[in-house]
Amino acid sequence: METYKAVKTQYNDLQLQLLKLEILAEQKTRVWVETDYNDKKASKEMREADKNVYDMRRSVKEVAYKLVALEHKEFGTPINKLSREYGMSPLTIKKLLKEHGVAYLRPTLVQWLPIGTAPKDGTVVLGFANNEDGTVFLSEIMWCKKNETIIGVTGNEVGPDQWFSLLLSGSVCPTHWMPLPKPPVLGEKKDG
Repeated sequence: METYKAVKTQYNDLQLQLLKLEILAEQKTRVWVETDYNDKKASKEMREADKNVYDMRRSVKEVAYKLVALEHKEFGTPINKLSREYGMSPLTIKKLLKEHGVAYLRPTLVQWLPIGTAPKDGTVVLGFANNEDGTVFLSEIMWCKKNETIIGVTGNEVGPDQWFSLLLSGSVCPTHWMPLPKPPVLGEKKDG
């Protein structure tokens, strides 16, 4: 299966081509109308332009189907959000996922996401990595921004453009992340 990035680029390119074809078709229709519907050449050009638009819409739709399946698989984007973004019914999306061999991910309160989607604004998140040497870590992490250095409790210094582990006090290479859960709401203390 193709990568999400490649299919997204293809989808965006097709959308741009479709827009250009729609503008051209509108111009051809305007010429045909201005000739009082009598110009056979203008009529033929208008029909050809309309057919090109129709064909391009089908191409865009086919690529959108692939894109929806890949986005759900790669980022866990909920079906209702995909439905709104791509103008497809949730049932159509579930059918597409099945056709493309993509497992339907049921929404959860929190799920692991690829590290490339993590915030890099200093927000502390939960990070996970299963490193090549067999070590696994789960830690609160944050992105060390440009022109910023963090010194951990053990004295390790982390330079800019690296992930910093608050627990391990050093740079790490996480593969996945999830937002930290909100702390529990504590009841009021009773006097007593």
